[in-house]
Amino acid sequence: MASAANETDNGNEADKESAAVAVRIPEHELIKMTIPRLKAELSSRGVYTSSKLRKNELLSKLRESLHLPITKVVTVHKKNVGNESGGMTWNKDHPARQLLHNEIKEKNVPLDENEMGPAEVHCMCRDSMEFQGEGMECGATFVSRLRCLRKEIKKELQPASSIQWNESHPARKLLYEELASGRIPLDPKQMGPAEVFYTYSGTIEFQIDGMEYDNTFQTRLRGLRAIVERDTKRAVKDTNALKKALRRHPPSALNHHGRPHWNGSEAQRLLREDIAAGKHKSVTPFELHSSTDRAACREALGPDDFRWKIKQEVRTKKHLCTLKHQADQKLRSTSKKEGALPSDDSKSDDDEDDENANTI
Repeated sequence: MASAANETDNGNEADKESAAVAVRIPEHELIKMTIPRLKAELSSRGVYTSSKLRKNELLSKLRESLHLPITKVVTVHKKNVGNESGGMTWNKDHPARQLLHNEIKEKNVPLDENEMGPAEVHCMCRDSMEFQGEGMECGATFVSRLRCLRKEIKKELQPASSIQWNESHPARKLLYEELASGRIPLDPKQMGPAEVFYTYSGTIEFQIDGMEYDNTFQTRLRGLRAIVERDTKRAVKDTNALKKALRRHPPSALNHHGRPHWNGSEAQRLLREDIAAGKHKSVTPFELHSSTDRAACREALGPDDFRWKIKQEVRTKKHLCTLKHQADQKLRSTSKKEGALPSDDSKSDDDEDDENANTI
């Protein structure tokens, strides 16, 4: 028994002596090592490493420490080994990803996950050679990868000319105006997304590409409702603050010329009515100013200033009409670009066909 124990002790000492031997690593193997593997090799040789060291610094430190004996065995966790364990990175070169990408593009796998879920997709492709690799089990990782791949393909299939959903989008402007005016309630319980969409689906603004009833439309409508609700509350606060400021500091009844203010006055309202009726074209400014039912105009301005105010109101009216015309033209050109309205070329072709038909 004693001899057997001595032999065991001698064997352990021999193992320790064999373990404490310097192990040389070829240069081509050093270059392939990852950071966790480099740190493990240094730690097995009793070399301290700082967490701030980069790969090149760790590599040079290991080259200098190759003559040291290995005093302990340090294992690297499988998750930190990376591609050295045989697993492939999930990128465009991954065989399973390429297979799924082609299947979705060829519409063998629907783009909408509601039509075919991740489990059904995995069951359909699991017998293929591409799915025999490591990490291709039907789990949370596969579900996340498939969802990201579907989103990526959905972005690829979207037309490059699609309009961004911002303040210039015609449908967004329409929905914002309807929400602000109260024709679409802010409470979704009173008017849901489906009812909103099918109520305005016949408008020109909703004929643009991308205006479909899906999760995207519901999210956009929810966001617009939140914006309008926030703006409404802010407007109420601003109105109350303005009333409070006006009570403390009431504005003067006269301007710096000692005359009543023109903006918002009764004289301005009467002059705009006369311009809308075209009276400024049929009579002279003096006759319009001296009318018996225009005493407010005479009290506010003299004849010369009144003549200048007529020109100012006409210019303002023309400017507002120009802005409205430009907005309508922009909406029309956007609708033509997205196919909601026929283009000028197709329209001219149709006119030529009609002319030819009439000639025949």
